[in-house]
Amino acid sequence: MMEDRKLEGYTGNLNKNCVTIAEALKPAGYATAMFGMWNLGRGRDGPETATGQGFDRYISTKTLGFDKDAYRDGDRYLTDAFTDEMIEFIDASKDQPFFIYFAPHATHHPYDPKPELLERYRSKPKDGPMSAEYAATIEALDTNLGRLMDELERRGIADDTLFIFTADNGGMDTDEMFRRACSVTGEWSFLEPASCL
Repeated sequence: MMEDRKLEGYTGNLNKNCVTIAEALKPAGYATAMFGMWNLGRGRDGPETATGQGFDRYISTKTLGFDKDAYRDGDRYLTDAFTDEMIEFIDASKDQPFFIYFAPHATHHPYDPKPELLERYRSKPKDGPMSAEYAATIEALDTNLGRLMDELERRGIADDTLFIFTADNGGMDTDEMFRRACSVTGEWSFLEPASCL
């Protein structure tokens, strides 16, 4: 969310006086990286960017060579490419503690899933508002989160790793979901699911 919604304390960008978790972890010796959507400020450098907010490394779709709103680039799939980069970052961190913030595009429209996953979900009966495109995209994300967990296990650091999973929206953007979210919060937002492993 980049636009100024005239809300007290929020002008569309992250307040420069805010201390991010990446900034808080740096003095403790953590390597920090952000992968995906940084919607808290614009620009290539400066205090409103991910690297200006404590991240040693920021990998975006553009960094990976993907077009805006593109999930595929030839044979490469965006979520797979982000996961490859995160695994490389973990490798480069060696014995140093690390913090990764991954904000995937996978839960955001427009969906462009892997054709083989899409075909699997198109052949299933539709259950509720979830489209085959959305279901296939979420499966690809889930598979890649599994790849990350497997890498942590392989390195013997899974038990020493806090893995927090949350989403900034909560699912499909249907009128029914908007009505439910607004009736609970009184504003245009979704209830945000989260889990810690």
